[in-house]
Amino acid sequence: MCKVLLDAVSQTGIAAVLGALLSWVVEWYPNWDNLAARVKRVVLLALCWLIGVVLVLVNWRLCDGPLSIEAFWNALAAGFAAFSSSQVAHIRKLE
Repeated sequence: MCKVLLDAVSQTGIAAVLGALLSWVVEWYPNWDNLAARVKRVVLLALCWLIGVVLVLVNWRLCDGPLSIEAFWNALAAGFAAFSSSQVAHIRKLE
């Protein structure tokens, strides 16, 4: 499990967790599609960063992983990369 948690703190891992979360959010919040594109982008960026930080904390707590500024910085950078790649993939849909 520790290897999975450590690998999840990456662009691909954060994007995978975000995809799973969004599949539930869209079901729970039926007006997601009606939100303004700007609001959705801010929510996605915040979720990408939050997922990275939570994964670092869980890795530290369960697997004695590193708890340092560098670990958090890497998680935030991976979250931003996951967000950026998702936006580039859907740039044609931006308003």
